[in-house]
Amino acid sequence: SARLASPPPRNRALILQVAIPAPLRRSFDYLPPGDDSGAAAPGMRLRGPFGARTVTGVVLACGETPSVKDAELRPAEALLDEAPLLDAAQLELRRWAASYYEHPLGEVFFTGLPKALRDGRPLPPNAWRLTQRGRGLADTALSRAPRQRAAIELLRASEAVPAAALRAAGISSAVLRELSDKDLIERCRAAAGMPSAELRASGPELTGEQRTAIEALAIDGGFACQLLEGVTGSGKTEVYLQQIARCLAAGRQALVLVPEIGLTPQTLQRFTARFAAPIAVLHSGLSDGERLEAWLAARDGSAGIVIGTRSAVFTPLARPGLV
Repeated sequence: SARLASPPPRNRALILQVAIPAPLRRSFDYLPPGDDSGAAAPGMRLRGPFGARTVTGVVLACGETPSVKDAELRPAEALLDEAPLLDAAQLELRRWAASYYEHPLGEVFFTGLPKALRDGRPLPPNAWRLTQRGRGLADTALSRAPRQRAAIELLRASEAVPAAALRAAGISSAVLRELSDKDLIERCRAAAGMPSAELRASGPELTGEQRTAIEALAIDGGFACQLLEGVTGSGKTEVYLQQIARCLAAGRQALVLVPEIGLTPQTLQRFTARFAAPIAVLHSGLSDGERLEAWLAARDGSAGIVIGTRSAVFTPLARPGLV
């Protein structure tokens, strides 16, 4: 006897699960914008309708099964990134934090993002390079502006230099603006190299207890949580510095969390005196522009060390090695 064949499954449009900065403990489903169905990926930002307004969201996942009826799905207006802004580890960390602290998912996802990125603006340039005029600058030029001359020499040695590396070399934002106004340099995006492992100064002679702690903390092959116990002034910070030096030598970045903003300046001073690697600082006292620049330096890997208060844990690192 003849059997009726089952109809072929209906093709489902790609569904984007999106975190929206709203006081609601859930994600929201969108259709991809236009013909970008194959371009969307978790960690990208998008712009889309949300009620009567337009918002910026972060794609959490891509699938085929919506949580609402097909008729209720609305297409996003545009993808805002060419590549994921947040990697899988950062997405998972934010999911965990939202669940653990019982906080709205979208608000957690946007915590730690600089204002420009929360507002949907494009990822800005992270480096500087010489313009055509700058490349043709005479060797005797800028003789009365030694800092500008030093910046030009650094940029001549490389196709592009991350802003964090220029700051670490003592080139201020004011110097860069002056050179830009003269059409000698311009902003660009560039992949950062490995963080510098060079030391500005060696540390003090270690005590026996410090040596024991450093040997115990020398764990390779994956993440491990360690507790270093000691009273104030017992030398714990030197143990941290030794571990960070090892981390930088392995081509990794280190994230250092301080309990309050007031400790940031003294921590930065001590770390700057020891390490030649660019250091990014993140705390609530920064301007929007300063926070964005530090966040980018951490994300692209040009900052070997990131120092911040608790919210800095949401900062993505290009080569995470030590927290």
